[in-house]
Amino acid sequence: MKKKVLNVLYLCILQLQNHLEEFKSESSKEKKLRERAEQYTRELEQEIEGIKRKNLGRASNPANIELTQEVSRLKSQLEKTKVEKEEKVSRVTSKYQSEISDLKFSLSEHEHKDKELRKEILTLKDKLKNNVSEDEVASRIQRLKLQLEHSERQHALIGDENERLKDEISSQENALRAINKEKMQLEQEMRDIYDKRESVAQWEAQISEIIKWVSDEKDARGYLQALATKMTEELENLKVMGVSDDSNRQRWRNRRSQRLDKMELLTLQSSLQSEIQAKQQIADELSKLKSSVVSFEKKNHEQDTIIEKLSKEVEELRKEKETLLEKQDIADSSGNTGERSREQTLMSFIKGQFSLLNDSDNESAVEDDSMSEDGLSHGDSRTNSRSDLHMGAPPDTPDVTHQSSPIIQPEHVYDQPWGASKTGSMPQPKTHKFVMKNFYTPSKCNLCTSLMVGIQRQGTTCSECAYCCHVHCMDKAPSVCPVPAEQNKRPVGIDINRGIGTAYEGYVRVPRLGGIKKGWIRQFVVVCDFKLFLYDTLPDKNQPTNVVQQVLDMRDEEFSVSAVLPSDVIHANKKDIPCILRVTTSEMNPPGSKYQVLMLAESEQERHRWVGALNELHKLLRKNKLPYKSAFQAQEVYDNSLSLVKSTNSCTILEQNKLLMGTDEGLFVAQLNKDVLIRIGDKNEKKPVYQVELVHDEQLVVYTSGRQHHVKIIHQSVLDGHEGDPVKIPDTKGCSVFCVGFIRQTQNSCLCVAIKRTIQVYDLILTRQRYRKVKDIQVPGHVQFLEIINDRLCVGYPSCFAIYSVQGDAAPMALLNTEDPSLQFLVQIQLDALLAVQVSESEYFLVFNVLGVYVDNSGKRSRTQEMMWPAPPLAFAYYEPYLLCYSENAVFVYNIQTTEWIQTLNLKKV
Repeated sequence: MKKKVLNVLYLCILQLQNHLEEFKSESSKEKKLRERAEQYTRELEQEIEGIKRKNLGRASNPANIELTQEVSRLKSQLEKTKVEKEEKVSRVTSKYQSEISDLKFSLSEHEHKDKELRKEILTLKDKLKNNVSEDEVASRIQRLKLQLEHSERQHALIGDENERLKDEISSQENALRAINKEKMQLEQEMRDIYDKRESVAQWEAQISEIIKWVSDEKDARGYLQALATKMTEELENLKVMGVSDDSNRQRWRNRRSQRLDKMELLTLQSSLQSEIQAKQQIADELSKLKSSVVSFEKKNHEQDTIIEKLSKEVEELRKEKETLLEKQDIADSSGNTGERSREQTLMSFIKGQFSLLNDSDNESAVEDDSMSEDGLSHGDSRTNSRSDLHMGAPPDTPDVTHQSSPIIQPEHVYDQPWGASKTGSMPQPKTHKFVMKNFYTPSKCNLCTSLMVGIQRQGTTCSECAYCCHVHCMDKAPSVCPVPAEQNKRPVGIDINRGIGTAYEGYVRVPRLGGIKKGWIRQFVVVCDFKLFLYDTLPDKNQPTNVVQQVLDMRDEEFSVSAVLPSDVIHANKKDIPCILRVTTSEMNPPGSKYQVLMLAESEQERHRWVGALNELHKLLRKNKLPYKSAFQAQEVYDNSLSLVKSTNSCTILEQNKLLMGTDEGLFVAQLNKDVLIRIGDKNEKKPVYQVELVHDEQLVVYTSGRQHHVKIIHQSVLDGHEGDPVKIPDTKGCSVFCVGFIRQTQNSCLCVAIKRTIQVYDLILTRQRYRKVKDIQVPGHVQFLEIINDRLCVGYPSCFAIYSVQGDAAPMALLNTEDPSLQFLVQIQLDALLAVQVSESEYFLVFNVLGVYVDNSGKRSRTQEMMWPAPPLAFAYYEPYLLCYSENAVFVYNIQTTEWIQTLNLKKV
């Protein structure tokens, strides 16, 4: 009896302690929310103060007045939000304090009862020792045994009921799997039907062509018959009139021509007969195909009815399952908490199955959308043309590299440029017909002389006169086609006010990757927009490619051009030293190293011309004070002399001078101010880490490691030297990419893991397991990008981006509208979807491996500009408002608000 009472008291105390821990965790979470709100308030106040400081000293104009009003409105709104947050925090705090006080009071009452029961037990013991006889003790023991047997029987009955419920749930799962399998078969049959419809359309087009041929043959046959009758009439006339003896030879020729005409007529008749037979065969096949299509449509209708019945049965099974789960919860309320958690897991699994059904319906709907041809593309780039005119040379000087560039893929004909007008009746001069082109050699715009930079779709060209220009220069191009010669005779130079145009170009040689002792390679250099573009040349064709190998920005603070000394190039040939020049830009800070490129000119005079031209341009740049909008500085973490780390795959920022790196040897913490690398985890376990992310709200580190690419979770305290074992999620084998984010609706952090075409959604919780699975999401293509944007999941797969709901079962929203003719080229060519950025509430920027486009919420193009990459990208990163494009030799920085290319960070060559 005493043990039973103590066990009951111990269970009550444990439950109270669990409740107290839950309330503590909730209060800590609320405290974090309050701290985040305060931080957000401080950031907004700092931003407002910065705007105020920027506006000091400026003349008061309507824009500043509106800005001041907007600042005051934002400040009032911020104060209002702060007051509401404080009220909410005070209410929640008072609520938690009252509940904690109630729990403390109940705990004290239970402790008081426990003391009273202990006293009563002591008194009972004394009574038993003094007054109770052995018979009474035996009878009490017998009663306790009977009660124990009764409780065991009840426990057995509850266990049998649990087993029965488990069997029912497993049968329901099997039924759901069968329904899913049948639905997949039906979808496959539907796809086959659509394919056959397309083949029928092709057959009909072919039949129409054959009918046209037959009609043409009939016309030819009628013409030949008329000719034959006419010739026979003429022959009869000749017979009647009579012919002289010397005309026998002419009559023989006429008879021969008649025989030849008859033979040709017979061959035409035979060919016509064969074509008629072929037409009859095709008509028979078409009728068979039509009958099969009708039967397939009937079968499809029957399958739709079957699907409706199955969906109704699934709904009934779902309701029945919910009732069974409610019964199971009632049965488990006596204390069987382990079984309850397993049933909840099964419930989440069933919900995930239903969400998969909905997602597959959406996929089929997306796949059924018809594609149309690519239309008007409002692309923008800053670069195109093809000449070797040097600075100061006459504009008409011919050059070898000015041959017509190889271009392909005409996409849409612009009957007139945006700036040209067209009237119906009056005769007008011929206008340009611009088409989008891919240029495979460096090309310049005929209007602004800037290079057309990019991998594809760099600019447009006129199909009539081959006039090339940017898309944004089409409305400024001469409206007459072909362009008059006097308009083409304009000097090749720069626009000093805007810093746009080509100033100088030519061929040089640069050292190979191993240095001068490895030899020199020939490259084509273009000085355009105050940048030096270096292109590799094809050895067999002796012409440059369209991929930029290096970009040297003349706006860089460390930019300089000079000749070299023999001590600077110790491995160079002595004859080549007078022909070598050196171009220098900034590289690493710290340690303050500089990026240097050596160029070997054709002769010493050519080197003088290069140095003089670049120095004059640099002086011109400094004189006009064109701004250099530098956004980042590169800092060296470690060099190749460190054998501890072979290769770094990913990295995240912990603090200002502290990084967490995922390498081929595991996780490392780099302390930049101390030049220290610290290994995280077991030193003997050297598994590669492919991706690492930090979850600040839950103080967790999530990363992908191992040969099988499993996702693992570890507490953040291990970064400070504490011991801890990572928690591996077994279902994430083969993870390609994952993302983490905070969901305001549930006030929890969320983990989304992509495995081929499936996305697994988990909640990160404060338990020993660290995670709880929410659902699975099916995607039409292989997932290449994941990001949580405004409580929704943005998914990128080949040639498309879509937004999915993380918590609910809402249908996905496509961020690329295929009905927009200017975006259809993205669907026609399989492009890698690498990044999506929300520019504003109604605009997104979509990054593909060849270009970037701006779209609105409906997936239609919102800006005519397209952002071009000078070289094939390896990865992308976004730090508002800057987009960083990582290539093999450099990092290109863009401002996505203004679509400007603002900085180039040259990478140190290893």
